[in-house]
Order: sequence, then C-alpha cells, then structure tokens
Amino acid sequence: MKEILFLIILISTSVSWSQKKIIDNQAYLEWKKLEKQQFNQNGTWITYEVNPLIGDGYLHWYEIATNKHDSLLRSKDAQLDPNGQFIAWKVTPGYDTLRNCELNKIDKKKWPKDSLFIYLTADDSLIKIPKLKSFKIAEEGSVLAYLSEVSPKSIPEVKKTWFQKHGPFKKDEKPIEKPKSDGHQLTIWTTTASWKESNVTKYSMPKNGKYVAIVTQQKLKNDSSQVRIYDVVTKELIKEFDRNTTCEAPIWNENGTRLAFFASLDTNKTKQYQLIVHDLSINKTWILGDTANADFDLEKGISENRSPLFTKDQQFLFFGVCDRVKPEPKDTLLESEKVRLDIWHYQDPEIQSQQLVQLNQQKKRSDLYVFHFADEKIIPLSNDTLNVRVSAQQIGNYLMATCDESYKIQQQWKTPGLEDVYRISILDGSIEILAKGLAYPGILSPKGKYFTYFNPTKNQHVLLDIDAKSISYMNAYRKDITWNEDLNGQPMEAGPEGWIGFDRSEDHVYFKSRYDIWDYQVSTQNLRSLTNEWATKNKVRMDLVKWESDSIYIDLIDCYATSFDVASKKEGLHHFDASQANGL
Repeated sequence: MKEILFLIILISTSVSWSQKKIIDNQAYLEWKKLEKQQFNQNGTWITYEVNPLIGDGYLHWYEIATNKHDSLLRSKDAQLDPNGQFIAWKVTPGYDTLRNCELNKIDKKKWPKDSLFIYLTADDSLIKIPKLKSFKIAEEGSVLAYLSEVSPKSIPEVKKTWFQKHGPFKKDEKPIEKPKSDGHQLTIWTTTASWKESNVTKYSMPKNGKYVAIVTQQKLKNDSSQVRIYDVVTKELIKEFDRNTTCEAPIWNENGTRLAFFASLDTNKTKQYQLIVHDLSINKTWILGDTANADFDLEKGISENRSPLFTKDQQFLFFGVCDRVKPEPKDTLLESEKVRLDIWHYQDPEIQSQQLVQLNQQKKRSDLYVFHFADEKIIPLSNDTLNVRVSAQQIGNYLMATCDESYKIQQQWKTPGLEDVYRISILDGSIEILAKGLAYPGILSPKGKYFTYFNPTKNQHVLLDIDAKSISYMNAYRKDITWNEDLNGQPMEAGPEGWIGFDRSEDHVYFKSRYDIWDYQVSTQNLRSLTNEWATKNKVRMDLVKWESDSIYIDLIDCYATSFDVASKKEGLHHFDASQANGL
C-alpha cells in the first residue's frame, strides 16, 4: 500500500512539474509592461498604460473616489486636465495596420492617421477627433489645444451661359488661388466652448492656459511664418509679430507673462536666427542677435540648438550664442568627386571613435549668455571649454561650471574623469575657481555660498565655504559608516551614494550613506542621521523623495522617504517624524 501511495505521489508530482510553462525567448511576447503612470493635480484621476513588447497596449483610467475603472485598446499618451474635468489621449490605427503599410511600402502621407479621444468625466462620454497631428493640455488650466488635418472643401463649379462664354463682354478670368500652407487646423477646446484657426504649424501655451501662441505659415514667393498671441477665452488677438521666413514655437515663462521664440528672415537652407522676447504685461519686445543692435560680437549669433530658459523669479533669460552662420560657397564638385578622410593623432584629447560619435553634438555647441530684464544687459557666462549648469529654479546670483580640458587625455583610460569646478556670477560674468581635479563634484548651494564634493580616496564628504575659503569634512568622525556606492567589482574609484541638497536656510546639508540619510548642520558642524541610525543598524536602504520635484530646497515636511530592507526585500514609504525613535 505504501508503495502504491508513493507511486501516485511521484506520478502526480511529475505531471505537475511537466505542466509548468517553460520560460524561454517566446515568453517575452507575453510579458506586459506597466508604464506612464500619472494622476491629475487634484488627485481625482489616475491613468496608466499596459503595453506588450510587440503589438497594441491598453490605456487605463481610474477614478479614485468611486473606484471606477475602464480601459481602451490602441490608446496611449494620455494627458489629464488638472481639475479633473476631462482626459485626452491618442488612439493609433494599430500595430498590424501600420506594419502592413510599411511592408507594402505605402506612402506615409496615405497611412491611416491617429485619432484624439476626449473623455468627459462628468457625464462619462467620449468625443472623437480624426486625423490628429498633436495635442496639449495646459498644466494649470482646463484648456486643450489640438492640431488636426482637415480635408479641403471642394469649390462647386459655377456653370456659365453661352452668352457669358462667347458674348462680346466675356472675360478671361484667372482663378484666384489661395496661398498654400504646410499648416493644419488648430482647435482650442474647453468643456464650454471652442474655436479654430487654420494654417497653423506650431503652437504653445503657458502653464495657466490663459493665452495660446500660434505659428501660421503660408507659401508665398518665399515661405512666410508669423507668431500670434490669442486670449484663449475670448479669441482676442493680443499680439501679432512681424512676418519672417521661419518661426519656432514660443517658450513661456512661469506665470505666462513673457515669451521667447526663434525667428529668421534668411531664405538659405541654413538660417541665422534671432531671439525675439516679448513682455505681455508692458507690451515690450526685445530682439536679441540683431546685427543692428550689436548685442555681442558681430561674428556671433543666436544658436537655435539651445532652448531659451526663463528663471522662475522673472529676473533672467538664458540662451545660447555661437558663430554666426555663413552662406555656403557655391560647390563646383559632385558628391562622387569629394574625398573624405578621418585623421587622428595620439595627442588628440579624445580617441577617434569618440570624436566621430560626438561630431554632431560638437557642431551644436553654444556659449551660454544671460539677459537681465531689470537693466536689459546681456552677459556672457561660458565659453567653449566651460560646461555650465542652468535651471529654471535659479534663485541666486551664481552658477556652477566645470571644465575637463586639462584631463581629457587621461580620460581615455581613467574613469571617472577629473574636472575643475568654477563659480560664475550671473550679474557680471566673473569666474572664480572652487576646486581642481575633482572626480565627484557635488552641488552648489542655491545662493552660491557653499560647494560640496566627495573625495573617493578618503571617503570624505567635503563642504567648502566659498567666501570664508574654509573647508569642513562633514563625515570625518564616522569612519564606521559606508559612504561610497557599491560598484559591483568595477575597476574604478567608488563615488558617493548621493547628494540630496540644502535646506532653505542653507545651514543644513543632506546627503546619503549606503543605508541612511544624513543631515550636517554647518553652523554647529554637527552630523546626525535622520533615522537615528535605525536604517544603518537594520540594513535598510533609505532614500528621500520631494513631493515637488522642481523644489530647489529640501524641506522635510514636503518630503517622504522610501525604504528597502536588504534581507527581507520589503519596501516601505515613510514620512519624517522627529518624535519617533527612528525619526520616521
């Protein structure tokens, strides 16, 4: 009996093992990826996509208050109204349909087009817009703008009488042709009203959705583009700029009162752009890069390869400047007659393969300049060897810059590469060196008073007081803590686990160890763990996350922590609470 029972168990076990699915390369096609998760500003709706490796995926939308959930095939790239009134997304013709078009080599102009679906949350209904080109929802306003193709209306033929055709007063009338355009129909849509504008190629809106900037284009003797600013609600024309050969979509500042865009009057294939800046609040326009104004060296011009950037405090506009475009000389050689040769020398700063890969990037390099709105000054901030970091959240008068020119040959065999670090004044462009030959530069405090870096040979987090020219070793007395990252056997010096930032007073610096988050107070030179070293003792890896990712300062009230237990693999979310034993 025992033998029979054992045989039954053995057979059932072997059958169950044989029924298990084999995981091989065929399983990849069945795997799904959850991505593009987002929720709107008032936290009422969530959308996400579930997509296979190959084929069409589903877009899901979910209402938090009612647990209402739905999904739609072939849908993607959802955008949510910040007030929860509607959700808009794109519906594609489908993977198989587009694949067949490509296999049959059908002209892309004849391919099936995407559609726009607008889901109205209040009455659970859908609006469908065919032949979609693009769409955008204002970040802080319930306004949707979308560009769509519209088939031209056929003009009915007017029949003429015999007398009109052959009589003595007949006229050889030439049909009046409307100017052609590469543009399409732009629709500005809200839940209560909408209006349209034709011949639009590009458009943009500020965060608040109060205005819309459109670029219209017509094919006259030369291409003619024009930027216009409209009030979204009333369709009132606020500003109409001069016509140019080409214009780019405007960039807006934080509160939607200023905009900047590239424009050119050149008819050449390679164009020299100007940067047009306009202030709606005072109705004033600045044209940067105009040779008549001599804003900078006449051999220099505006670079279209660096997007203009307004700072949130409304004081500055950053933009790029490069060598002015020169007309190409008439070519007397055929392409087949031209010889191209790549030459490399062993003393070149980069190896040849790196030079070839970075060639297009080098052609697009530009120097950083800043425009001061207060006194209308233009200040150069960088050159071809300085790499400057800029941010819209800039609040101080200094920027951090790095230069690796002295170490480029060494970088061919050593990693990480070394850099010299500088502090640049936005007010006058003056440059001050902070440190030389750093492998791991850290951060410059928002007001430019302190600079941090990591010394990998001594595992030291270093703080430099720039004005006092004094140095503090923030973790000098904690040799028992692992401060560097795990490189998993890579043959290089390990860097820090990570820098987090400064608090609003700039008296506290936050950074990470292998497991913990640390707070160094500059005034008292005191270092403490935010978890009272609970994370280090229990081998729980902590990280700090800001609720608002664009916040320039660290405020623990506006942050939360994530945890990962190395032993149990459990993950957690925490808020900071100093009254608790572990600070969480």
